[in-house]
Amino acid sequence: MQLGIDSGHPLSSQLTPEELAKLDAAAKSAGLPGGEMSMEMMKPWLAAVMLDTFPLLKAGYDPDSGVEVELKPEFVKAGKPVKGFETAEQQLHYFADMFEKEQVDYLVSELNDFKDSADNFNKLIRAWYAGDEDTLDKMLSADLRDKQPNLYQTLIVQRNRHFVAQIQELLKGDGVVFVTVGAGHLVGPGGGPLFFHLASERSGPQGLPIRASIDPGSAWPALDIDGVLAQGDRGPSLSGSVALVGAVDGPGGQTQWKASGRIAADLEREAEAAKARPAAIKQEMAGLEE
Repeated sequence: MQLGIDSGHPLSSQLTPEELAKLDAAAKSAGLPGGEMSMEMMKPWLAAVMLDTFPLLKAGYDPDSGVEVELKPEFVKAGKPVKGFETAEQQLHYFADMFEKEQVDYLVSELNDFKDSADNFNKLIRAWYAGDEDTLDKMLSADLRDKQPNLYQTLIVQRNRHFVAQIQELLKGDGVVFVTVGAGHLVGPGGGPLFFHLASERSGPQGLPIRASIDPGSAWPALDIDGVLAQGDRGPSLSGSVALVGAVDGPGGQTQWKASGRIAADLEREAEAAKARPAAIKQEMAGLEE
């Protein structure tokens, strides 16, 4: 656990007196002897992770009763191969490699939410059972996106892309592939509804089928895509149909809207155009200055 210990920079030197008092109260409520002093030499990220789990343990939740922990023995017993997308050490580095300020911000955020942690987790469980994606997004992702965008990119967006690459490799084989990931990876604009649906299709003669449906959220409309990603002589291309469905607020309530049409894109050309845009904008700005 050396990744989480730093005797040269105790927590008391990184927190304000008010924040330190909150940490002491939280540690004592969790039953840690000595309160904050028992966490003094922890790096902020480790203290934050511990604060996140203390109320859940106190409320009676068992860390050994998670979905993955329950499912793995069943698959092993049935003689099915089981593969993790990442190691425990990799998961620790996601937090340990954060900048110092980001770690402190993460800890302060956990301190501010500590009293409501158990109640919020109960709400989260109910939303998970009900399939309430908006609530799951608000509780799992939205706050992280707003307050710590870099951590959100690391924990959700980048990991999703890493997972998808591995899923695509698994799908090159025969048989059925079962994948389980945390709920936070499947909600929100950086989550996996689109990513994981794309990965669930095998390539055919025309290319990789893309059939995706994303439910509307608080900040985005519903999306349906039916197309093919193909590799041609000029590079990759995307073609098919797309539909967006949403609603806007008005004096008489909400008005539903829908936009649909065909899409056809030369992805290599679009990528080159995207690279050229900053230079073109810079040239236009230079012209205006003259």
